[in-house]
Amino acid sequence: MITFYTACVRTPCLKDICNILIGLHLIILGNAGEFQDMVEQKLREECVRCMMDLIILGILHMQPTHAYKLRKIVAQKFGVLLYPGNFYPKLKKFETNDLIEGKWETEGRRKKKVYSLTPSGEAVYKTLVDGCLLPVYNKIVKVLETLPMESPVRRRL
Repeated sequence: MITFYTACVRTPCLKDICNILIGLHLIILGNAGEFQDMVEQKLREECVRCMMDLIILGILHMQPTHAYKLRKIVAQKFGVLLYPGNFYPKLKKFETNDLIEGKWETEGRRKKKVYSLTPSGEAVYKTLVDGCLLPVYNKIVKVLETLPMESPVRRRL
């Protein structure tokens, strides 16, 4: 199951990684000028889009929750709204691949499907963190350490 999922998971392409590094470079050097807010938002969106699988599994690793609350947590923590057209099929794929399981619970008069990680999902989450996230993070840090650091230039509007 883990190898099947690993083969299916969408990994960030080279273009996305380059965009993220360029955005980080602009923000660190302060050269983004009046576009800094837009660059920061775009950078957040790219990061969340590229790592949506890991983010969803990570939240469910910490606590079982229903889909709306998952979207709300991502919006609060990352400042990015996950669109239902991308998000709900992702949950369905996870459920089909036995990475998460959903159980219907009644809250008041409403029924909500609460998702939690299965043992396979826990194993995939650990593999993604140890095998993908940490090495990529370490590489990004190494690249950033080699960039020349200039004093930030702030522009007045």
